[in-house]
Amino acid sequence: MVVPEGGSLFEHNMTMVVDGHTGVEHSIPMAHIYRDVLQLWPATKVGYTPTLGVGYGGLWGENYWYQHTEGVEGPETH
Repeated sequence: MVVPEGGSLFEHNMTMVVDGHTGVEHSIPMAHIYRDVLQLWPATKVGYTPTLGVGYGGLWGENYWYQHTEGVEGPETH
């Protein structure tokens, strides 16, 4: 099983998919993908774990939680 850390480049991720890696971790750095990718990826059976805390090419999910939750400043720390 080959599960790479993932790359911050779309071309790198697609190379992993075509080469038959078991899965790709972290989100791909594209807001929109085209039909060719939507047809290719499922045909390869390569898994995808977007790990939304790491957002290549866009906002990191981690920052959302800092803005919208109390985090370490929650009631148990007061």
